[in-house]
Amino acid sequence: MRMQYGCFMIYGFGYDDSTDDYKVVGIYCVVGNVGSYETEVKIYTLRTDSWKRILDFPCGIPMDDSGKYANGALHWAASSDAGSSYPWVIVSFDLAKETYGEVAQPNYGGNVSDFTLGVLGGCLCVVCTYLGTHVDVWVMKEYNVKDSWTKLITIPYSTGRPLYSMPLCISKNDEILTESGSSLVIYNSTNNISRCPLIHHFQACVEVVTYVESLVSPIAETRVERQC
Repeated sequence: MRMQYGCFMIYGFGYDDSTDDYKVVGIYCVVGNVGSYETEVKIYTLRTDSWKRILDFPCGIPMDDSGKYANGALHWAASSDAGSSYPWVIVSFDLAKETYGEVAQPNYGGNVSDFTLGVLGGCLCVVCTYLGTHVDVWVMKEYNVKDSWTKLITIPYSTGRPLYSMPLCISKNDEILTESGSSLVIYNSTNNISRCPLIHHFQACVEVVTYVESLVSPIAETRVERQC
């Protein structure tokens, strides 16, 4: 995982069910070329339509483009201090309490060359790349319980093209849709075959996310009261 040099912004968006509010967390990062860094974090709440400064990012520099939302919290993979078990940690931010935490990681084993954090089926997940051999997909089935990490699937490199930055969903017949660079790839774990779905009038994707349809708009000016 490479650290970006210079100044950049990283965001996260999620829902605080304790106040029925949507929130955006913005992290401003300044990274020097000698390993120095600074962060400044602000949070926006839709209910008050305002930003406020909160505590700086607690550990290293976030490595993800955006925070991953699961279990009422945003999550980033971040650079870890020297001497840690892995070169990254998983930092959480509870949107209700507005506090940071660290999520325990599974036992990946050795020779991990890359790491990607995501959400699969509402659960936090990680994709570990073992250079030249395979990719492991881990899912945390019970939030913040280390022993609940389960290795969902192992995808060998021999299936064709290099994989696979992040799984997006799993079908009923055990096919997994993944993002690979600017393409989408479907991997079948039964026959060990990968294929790229054809999307008409669409050549490449910048970022892919899953969503849940809702009648509630986060930009609505009037509030819709729930009916019993």
